[in-house]
Amino acid sequence: MRGSKRARIEAGFTLKSTAKELGVSVVTLWRWEAGKQTPSIEKIGELARLYGVPIRRLIKPPRPTRYEIRKSETLEDNQSVSGAIQGEIRNDAGQS
Repeated sequence: MRGSKRARIEAGFTLKSTAKELGVSVVTLWRWEAGKQTPSIEKIGELARLYGVPIRRLIKPPRPTRYEIRKSETLEDNQSVSGAIQGEIRNDAGQS
């Protein structure tokens, strides 16, 4: 439920206030937002009503922000360069 964190922040709720509203622990709510646990369908409905968003928005992953896109592109570029360098090192070692 990765979309739930963004929805919660946009609705102006904190982890603590949301957990209190739903009758769950802060840790449980954090696990839902991190995708480590899945809440019951009833709790998903309660979250959607609380945040004023459709259930689909909570279940569907949010679109990445521009920052997240740039960050992933940078990581991919660095991995490509790293892989190329490692390949050159292997080739040099094999030719000795």
